[in-house]
Amino acid sequence: MYNIYCLGEPDTGVLECFGEKYDLTGDISQANVLVSFGADITEDMLGSKLIFAVLDCSYGKSKLPEELLKDLGIILFKKDAPDDSEAVSHVCDYIENGNILGAVSFPDVSLSNFGSDVSRIALLSKGFDDPILLGAMMFRGMDLKAVAGSLSGEYGYTLISSREPVTRVLHVDGILKVRVLQDI
Repeated sequence: MYNIYCLGEPDTGVLECFGEKYDLTGDISQANVLVSFGADITEDMLGSKLIFAVLDCSYGKSKLPEELLKDLGIILFKKDAPDDSEAVSHVCDYIENGNILGAVSFPDVSLSNFGSDVSRIALLSKGFDDPILLGAMMFRGMDLKAVAGSLSGEYGYTLISSREPVTRVLHVDGILKVRVLQDI
């Protein structure tokens, strides 16, 4: 279950994320997803909890520098459409499947829907030349189905699909964030 905290005026599409309706939490300390619809994201918000996705429909107006957000592994999704529906769809795809499409802070990387995989691993990294090789090496003992990755400057994103559950994750300097999606 995801607790979503919305800043600004949310489009009702957020309530339909994950294939069912979700109540938006009124308590930011309980949220694990922060969604911003044009409202400012402050440093206090980032320090209060784990936030792994941010939809910032007013990109460029944030009081926080883009470099800080990238170094914290915060993904900023841009709003290209006149309404919020496309950006909401990209955030939902990231949360459910690990796919990044339409982000401004990390590159686009996509694999098929997560549903048929046993586990999916997402790595946000800084300073690696080959995110695909990084992912393959970090999980070399597992039965991997697919690995995809890309770079945006010195920031990389790796998405790994596996036929078995993740039981351990190696510590590697330069990895900003690791997300593991699997039933436990």
